[in-house]
Amino acid sequence: MASWTFLTYHARVLLLVAHDPGVRLRDIAASLNITERSAFGIITDLAEAGIPNGPPLAKPGRGGRGRLVR
Repeated sequence: MASWTFLTYHARVLLLVAHDPGVRLRDIAASLNITERSAFGIITDLAEAGIPNGPPLAKPGRGGRGRLVR
């Protein structure tokens, strides 16, 4: 039986970042069972939408930091 969720990967990434603003792309990817490239793409999508607000994003696995606008 296939598993499903009401939340998109974008929403799930937002929840992870809201819970731990210092989370690494590698950790996001591992938590969601996606590639680091996919995690980076989602973070980039969110940044272009103006959701995270902070320093520029680092390359995957480099410990880039950001913060959410509340």
